[in-house]
Amino acid sequence: MSMKKTSAKYQALMLSKSYAELEPENFDVLPEAAHPYYEAIIKSRPAHLWTRIDLLAAVNLAFIT
Repeated sequence: MSMKKTSAKYQALMLSKSYAELEPENFDVLPEAAHPYYEAIIKSRPAHLWTRIDLLAAVNLAFIT
């Protein structure tokens, strides 16, 4: 059974994981100018929903933007 997105438990889960933890392995190859794009991409949804593959795709998208 899934939690309602308006429940306090769900909101706490969203806030428990920091966006600072969402740094994939190849983040160091991302140019400094692309970092704002990466941050905008990852903040487009809650931090706890990101997977490793999603983060790699976010890096690639920020790189080509």
